Amino acid sequence: MTPRIEKLDTRTASETELRAFYHHWLDYDRVFVPEDPPVPFEWYLADWRHINDVWQKHTWILTHGEQVLGSSGAWVDTMQNVGNAEAWVYVHSDHRRQGYGRQLATALFDWLTETGHIRTSFRIPEGSEFAAVVESAGAKAALRMRRSRLMMEDVDRGLMEAWIERAAERAGDYEVLYLPTPIPDEHLEAFAKVQDVMNEAPMEDYIHEDEHTTPELWRTIEAELASRQDQLLSLVAVHKPTGDFVGFTNLNYQTLNPAQAWVWNTGIDPDHRNNGLGRWIKALMMIKALDDYPAIERLDTYNAGSNEAILNINVAMGFKPLVVQVNWQGETATMRDRLGV
Repeated sequence: MTPRIEKLDTRTASETELRAFYHHWLDYDRVFVPEDPPVPFEWYLADWRHINDVWQKHTWILTHGEQVLGSSGAWVDTMQNVGNAEAWVYVHSDHRRQGYGRQLATALFDWLTETGHIRTSFRIPEGSEFAAVVESAGAKAALRMRRSRLMMEDVDRGLMEAWIERAAERAGDYEVLYLPTPIPDEHLEAFAKVQDVMNEAPMEDYIHEDEHTTPELWRTIEAELASRQDQLLSLVAVHKPTGDFVGFTNLNYQTLNPAQAWVWNTGIDPDHRNNGLGRWIKALMMIKALDDYPAIERLDTYNAGSNEAILNINVAMGFKPLVVQVNWQGETATMRDRLGV
């Protein structure tokens, strides 16, 4: 039987098909953090079943019988940065050096060309052999993202409490508001607006337009979180004289994968920095995680390698570098031509 390529719609595929894909995907996960326990199938199943129409995931698989030998695909935003695609091509470690990667890349680049995605990026661990392939295809190491981890058993609670106490010395004009998901209607517009401070985060050489969060878009995010049974916890810094939301941090707790939680974003409006707001809200979030979510063992976060302000806070909290993932970005047409697919 000759291996064949087909497009996989995870929203409608059978559970048997998705279990086969899951076993392949675990091999992909191990590339990034080999020692981690596998993400439970139930979390991936919920995620794959509920892909929304704003942030789409398109997947091709190479199968032999019921076994998935490899996959390729792309994540795309249909509303903003529509010219960009974040892609992958991955052949299971047991089935390499047989030309499967080229077949999967052909299916991917055919689709990227047809749909007008003019730039494609690949997220690859620093030092990986695959970096040479995308570099030879004309991609540039555009953005280095450090994935850091804090083991909850190592959290210095006394330090967090000291940060909270000291905040009163510098941040008397501010208060902190806890907003569980879904965000109450009366705060939704202000909460959506403050998300735009993330446009100030360093993107290094990665070509990426500023993005804007509307209340409607945030409700889409919440619906996707609910489909995975995730709980997003948000703390917002409020400027008391104006009532403006001027900063926030959030933490994603995965009910279906409770040992692993993620810090999503932390951002402070540039006009309100140097008041200790970042340390204040991150320390408050850490205390809440310790007290209300005892199942969390690992807390991970991504930060651009050049984002010194947030990295310094994270290091002081006890986060340690886990892996550096490099976003290699290039023009789709150039990469396709040089890869010969």
